[in-house]
Formats: sequence, C-alpha cells, structure tokens
Amino acid sequence: MHLYKSSACSPRQSTVALLATVSDVPANSDGPLSRSTRIDQLSRNTTRGRLTILLSALLPALLASNGWAALNSAIPSQWFPPDARSQGLGRAYTAIAEGPSAIWWNPAGLALIDGLHGTPYARFPLQPAVDGYEIGALELSGGRNGLGFGAHLHRMDYGRSEFRDETGRTLGRFEPYEYVGLLGGAIDLNQRAIHGSPALALGVGANLKMFHTKLAPARLAANHRDWEGTSWDLDLGGLAAYKMPLHAPALTGKGRDSFVELRGGATLHNALAREISYLEDGAKHSLGRELRAGAAVRAGVMDLAPLSYLVEATVSAERNWELEPVSGTPGDFYGVEMTLLGIASLRHGWVRDDEGQTHDTITGYGVGCDVQMDEHRRVGFRYDFASVPSANEFGEADARTVSVWMTW
Repeated sequence: MHLYKSSACSPRQSTVALLATVSDVPANSDGPLSRSTRIDQLSRNTTRGRLTILLSALLPALLASNGWAALNSAIPSQWFPPDARSQGLGRAYTAIAEGPSAIWWNPAGLALIDGLHGTPYARFPLQPAVDGYEIGALELSGGRNGLGFGAHLHRMDYGRSEFRDETGRTLGRFEPYEYVGLLGGAIDLNQRAIHGSPALALGVGANLKMFHTKLAPARLAANHRDWEGTSWDLDLGGLAAYKMPLHAPALTGKGRDSFVELRGGATLHNALAREISYLEDGAKHSLGRELRAGAAVRAGVMDLAPLSYLVEATVSAERNWELEPVSGTPGDFYGVEMTLLGIASLRHGWVRDDEGQTHDTITGYGVGCDVQMDEHRRVGFRYDFASVPSANEFGEADARTVSVWMTW
C-alpha cells in the first residue's frame, strides 16, 4: 500500500532532508541562510507545500486514514475521525451522525438527537510504536424537540522533538501540537416548520470551527517568534431520515416498535475554504475543503425492555470528494454493524481511496449497556474499539472511545 504518488521528492524524503538541515544550522544563526529560511525553502519544495518538519510523525496515520485530504491540509488532525465507532464502520458515518460525534461528522445530525450524549475519553495514537503521537478528544451533544447543539475539542500531539547543532549537541526540545474546536447547532425542519409525517426528519446544521497550531518555538526562528497560527471556518450539513415501524406480531417486543430506518446525509467541511498562516513570512496555507455524502439503512427487531433491541443492524456507504486545495479522485467508504441487546456490537469497514492509494479493512467492537429507566428515560454507556491499519513497521493503530448518554 502506497500513500504518495510518484514524484521527484516524496514527503518522507523531504522530511529527512529537512530535519538534517535543521540540525546543521546553529540556533543563533541570523545570516542569509538562517534555519527558518532554509526550512521555508525546503517546505516549498515538498510535494504538498505545507511545512513538512513533522510529516515523519504523521505518515503512518496518513496511511491508515483519509490520508490524501490530511496531507493536503494545513491542519491534518481535522480529518481524523474522533471516535472508534465511526472508525470501525469504515468511516462511513456522515448519514448516521448520531451521539457525541455527530457534530464532527454532520452538524445536521444534532437536530435528530434526543437527550444528552458525551465522550469523556477518546484516544487515537498516530504512531502506535512511539509515545506521544496521538489525538485526544472531548465531545458533548444534546437535543430536544427538533433542536440540537454540540461541542467538540481535540488536540493532536506530534510528540517531543529535539533540535541539535552541527556537533550533535542538543539545543532544545519542544512538543508541537494542534487544536481544533467546534460549536454547532441544528434544526429539524419537518418537526419545527413543515409539520409533515412524524416518521420523517429533515435536519440542517452548521459548525463554527476554530484552528490553532504551534509547530516550533521562537528559538527555532531567525526573528525569535513562535511558528504558530490561528484560523476559523464553517461546516454545513444536511440529513434526512425516514423511520418505518414494523408492527408484525412476531417482531413485537416489550417496549419500542421494531423499525427500519433510511438515512441520507451530506456535509461540506470548511465551506469557506479559508487559510492559515503560521510562518514568519506570512505565507498562507489552505485548511482544505471536502464534501462527504452518504446513505445508511438501519433496522431494530424486538425491543426487550428494559434492555434494547434483540438485534440492531446498520449498513452504511459514503463517498468523499476533496475540493481544496486540489481536486482529486473520490474516496469510497463502507461499513456494517451488528448489535445484540444494546450490549455487544461487532463492526467491519472498508476504505477505498484511489487518490491516496489506500485500500484497507477496519474491524471494531463495542461493549456497554442501554437501559430503559422508565417510560421515557434511557441511560447507557459504551466502550468502543477499532483496529485501524497503519504502516507495517508500526503495526495497528487502536482507536478507543468511551461514551455516555441519557435520553428522554
């Protein structure tokens, strides 16, 4: 499996050359070819144009995820799914967009949420064999009567880096990082305005996104200023769902009706295609823009209250188009999930990204409980795990998430 197209200089080769150049320039060099100038020159010569001082840390994760979009973006962490359930479903989650991670996948899904849903713990290591290269996230979403809200914050750590002079003496250490924050809201147009069939939901929503990155400390730059930048953008989403009850006596349980639900959704990520600047020369770098569209079918049979459905199954499919800074071949994503009594879930996903030359399968599972407390309230928790393929020398990247909820 290869991520990069053939070129005169691959990102990995550029990284090696860049790090070697950094180590050869003294920290106090302010001459015509200072460290920051040489780094900037090299970064402009890489195949993707972004500062590549840290790409060696990202490469295994890019191989295992939506690598082409991440590599083309100034903030790559925004393209890595924050939760293990969506990873296990092959990242075909735009049409599902439920629970705490709804805001990340499709803000319109917030309009279909009932109650409160939170993610107190989410971790995805980018280099399993090396400590420190990982993404951690916190999420909260809630909704009632066709109105929903959500908040998301994640941080990607690149691990600890060292800079040395030409003699090999360590000049200093630093830990580069990125933050991405989202605040979103959504409305169900059918419930709040159209007042059509109660089986139909038509959600529309938007996120305000904030980005902040710090790539290197002031002592690395010739003008002694930190390499950091801040920017913002918007996500726009739509989601339609039609839920059909099944009244066959053989399928009737003790609580909710058995059902079949059809869902379709789309999200335009970074709708404004804004840029960020984090180098001293003020050069702008694209945040990227991507369109995701998907469909899903879900069915639940025989609700055995106070537990959940005896069997609940989901099949989903999705296609992604990268629009900025370059347009590429769409990527296809597929997933299936089977859940028994709301206690145990098994998942399998397929990823086909010809542009990034990625063809992989992903497996995952979930364990927890979803319990009916009374006629209207349900509470639950779930631990989700997904094994995401990475570069062979680094093994599998294991995504883990804990989520909790209360509905009414």
